[in-house]
Amino acid sequence: MECENFPFISALCMAASLTASNACILNADIVVSDRLPMAINAVLMKKGNAAISRRWEFEGDDISRAALVDYGIDFFWATPNIWRQASKAIPAHYRIGHTSFDNWIMSFFNTVSPRGCYDITARKVIYHPKHEDRKRPHPIQAVDDIYTLNCGWPVLRL
Repeated sequence: MECENFPFISALCMAASLTASNACILNADIVVSDRLPMAINAVLMKKGNAAISRRWEFEGDDISRAALVDYGIDFFWATPNIWRQASKAIPAHYRIGHTSFDNWIMSFFNTVSPRGCYDITARKVIYHPKHEDRKRPHPIQAVDDIYTLNCGWPVLRL
């Protein structure tokens, strides 16, 4: 799907909702472990329909020394139905690569599927290279709504 730089999250959610299977949204610089399918299968076996993961940050090429250095969430996985609901509810101005959308999506997952959203961070499948050159060209104003007021990490962990 062709789009502008820093596409709107609502468009990404809508694209994810149109897939024949489940889909994820993540930033382009994320390195995904080959163990991710096993983590997603574990979510599915528990009847889960959404998952998030914090990022394990690494320097250079040494992923083995990756660490959790912040609470950044860089991986969002869900069923098409969850993505469809999110595409209709997410604040229209949220964009990939900018602040606020990650907490909103996590909170949305927790609100619409409190017994189906899993935190797979402990599985160590989502990695982020350390870099300082963040580009956030669009001003993003965080929105307080029913979802962000419900903000919290998923209770269910794998």
